[in-house]
Amino acid sequence: METPFSELRQKVQAELNGYKTPEPHPQTVGLPLPPSWFSGRLAEMRAALVMPHASKIRDCVEGTGELVIVDVAIVADDGQGTIVAYDPAADTYVLATNYPDPDITRGVNIVACGIRGTAVDCFLSA
Repeated sequence: METPFSELRQKVQAELNGYKTPEPHPQTVGLPLPPSWFSGRLAEMRAALVMPHASKIRDCVEGTGELVIVDVAIVADDGQGTIVAYDPAADTYVLATNYPDPDITRGVNIVACGIRGTAVDCFLSA
């Protein structure tokens, strides 16, 4: 599914604007995260939004651990290591971070963290 960058930005913005703080699960152990935590993290995500742009990330195939290079669109980057990318082949968002590529000839310095889902959920997972 090919999504133009302008449309992708609008989708992420709409998701962010429509996010509702979840109610604590009835079987939560310990103290649930307060609404202020969510509002603070959402403000951080708003500040981290970038114009979507093409990039590549290193990822592993689930089950085999095989390294793959994936074409993505970066939609958020907080400048401190939290990156949210859209994977059009899987039609999902991926939490990623900067990590130097050990293979300097490949030079793909963004690596997936194994978390996929909505853009907001990925950012909040960091």
